[in-house]
Amino acid sequence: MSTALRRHRLSNSAWAFVAFLLTSALTFAELLWHGDPAKGRAVFDNLNFEGAERYSKGSGTILPATDPLHGAIWRVHKPAADKRAEIRGAKGWSFHEGKGGVMQQGVTYYIGWRYKFTLSEITGKGWACFQWKSYPDPKNPASFTQNYPFTMGYNGRELSLTTHGENWPQHRSTVVKVWSHPVPPGTWVDVVLAVKPSLDKKIGYVEIYFNGELQPLLTGGTRAYEKTMDGLEVAPKWGVYNSSSVGTDIIVELADLRIGTDLASVQPKRLAKPSTLFP
Repeated sequence: MSTALRRHRLSNSAWAFVAFLLTSALTFAELLWHGDPAKGRAVFDNLNFEGAERYSKGSGTILPATDPLHGAIWRVHKPAADKRAEIRGAKGWSFHEGKGGVMQQGVTYYIGWRYKFTLSEITGKGWACFQWKSYPDPKNPASFTQNYPFTMGYNGRELSLTTHGENWPQHRSTVVKVWSHPVPPGTWVDVVLAVKPSLDKKIGYVEIYFNGELQPLLTGGTRAYEKTMDGLEVAPKWGVYNSSSVGTDIIVELADLRIGTDLASVQPKRLAKPSTLFP
């Protein structure tokens, strides 16, 4: 075989390998869910409202709206008299034992969105603006040990990320604030969480990207390992929750809600004028 022919065949093989890699990337890098306001509340599993008293009826609202910077958004309004106004679950993606859902153990998912907070007053009290929320299995209550493996909180001054270990109410040392960043009210910021769901705390983890940058954690490194599957069902929740929010009228605006298998598929696009976003 001539040298030229061998080079030609090697060249073809190399291009075939590159094509395979590209095809594989396209196959595995995928947008799995989009919380498009144009499709209404059908993109969510449910909407949760609650008054100040446990299980009492809340008067909040979660509605599509329009923002001059980001177009179609979701506006979550929690009145001062209430303690909860939350979006529950990404329809068709959230995990529910025996009822399907795209989410699987051992796969890394990226959850991206934009935030803006408006508060009637800043009290310094924190409340959950995102929950990685689990729900108990009536047939196996022992499998429910965390309630929320990790949460994001806001207090009018900073946004934070906290992990919760198994049986954390009895073991408070397993509640760990792993990240925080100043965020003034009325400012749009971008968040992406990389989450690997797992029942094994040595495998499950969460990472956070803030305004496009992977964040170093207060605990060291960029990855917080923890058990991230719990109970019968696990679902993301966005909005406002906690009794500490009672007395404050709060609006949480959400844009570009997406879940995918890679960062590029969910990361909110940076604006032409970066000054409109908190650095």
